[in-house]
Amino acid sequence: FLLLSHYYMPFRDLISRAILITLIFCNSTLSENSQDIDRLFLDEMIAIKNFEIIPKYQSVLNSTKKLNESTVNLCSNHDESFLVDARNAWIKAFTDWQNIQYLRVGSVQENFRYESIQFWPDKNTVASKQYIKLIASNDLKRTELDHIKVSSVALRGFTTIERLLFGKKSTIDSFSISENSKFKCNFLINVSKDLEIILSEIILDWQDIDEKELVKIFNNGLSNEISNEEIYHKFYFETLINNLEFIITYKLLQPYGNGEKHKIKKAESWRSELSISNINNNFKSLKRLLNLGQQRSFLDNLSLLDANQLPLRINSALDDIIDFSQELDPSINNVLSQKDDFKKLLDLVFKFNSMIENELGGVLELKKGFNAYDGD
Repeated sequence: FLLLSHYYMPFRDLISRAILITLIFCNSTLSENSQDIDRLFLDEMIAIKNFEIIPKYQSVLNSTKKLNESTVNLCSNHDESFLVDARNAWIKAFTDWQNIQYLRVGSVQENFRYESIQFWPDKNTVASKQYIKLIASNDLKRTELDHIKVSSVALRGFTTIERLLFGKKSTIDSFSISENSKFKCNFLINVSKDLEIILSEIILDWQDIDEKELVKIFNNGLSNEISNEEIYHKFYFETLINNLEFIITYKLLQPYGNGEKHKIKKAESWRSELSISNINNNFKSLKRLLNLGQQRSFLDNLSLLDANQLPLRINSALDDIIDFSQELDPSINNVLSQKDDFKKLLDLVFKFNSMIENELGGVLELKKGFNAYDGD
């Protein structure tokens, strides 16, 4: 009887066991799917590191090395062509920097590296005040590399080199036969070398990052328990919204002033007259980032979440900004004199910002927060 009862279990018990087995199988499948999704988004973060971050920093480093060579040549030859070469080398390096300027995560945020690469915006004209004092001192010790590496960030990086190469008094004589030419040359060469060192350190840091640390970096250094998908989406949303606010506030509205009186010297790289060109490169870099992917780009992933053609409209809005800014004079001074052109550019950027903040934020269920890019 016991043997028979073992084989002829009540029907209710059979159903219970079947349900239990089904639940165990489903939970196991969900767990495996969750792990697959987590791996997919980790792979996308790795792709951003390997195909965007490191190559872009490497481009800046390579062009900075050429800038270094050109500064040495400039200070060794009394010929106008060497000043032209140095200026062109600076433009190339600074343009490459604009392609990765948007990134504010990782080791560029350590030891004031970002500010040492580009000290801007300078809300209180700190750099100008310190530069004037430095030049007036004519103290060669303060232009040595070891001193620059520990000196104020306001006297380091691209902005200082631009001032030296594109300033009103930056003639070939000022680097060869003027009273303080040795001082200016020493300072120029060593600020450029310092910039190369900073960029080299950043690249090495990114190359040494393991997967666990990479996820933490993309999560703004936080260790809270959220999925890789959430971290990935949050990184993109914050990168976009913070950069747009940075461009609108400092690259466009700050030099615009009150509309009647413009503040050209508040613009980014106003001496080299590249302000609008910088904005064009900024939006090209954001479009490239949005369409980058190992298996699926951010916009590909977004298309799975959104049925309102938002990815297509994001790309279209970016194209409008890129195409229009490409047609404008690279100098913001000339663009501001054509008010209709400036207002159209501002309008295009405002509309894109609204799309990202409201529509993308709504799809991802994310809101605009504190802007870590907010100047000094």
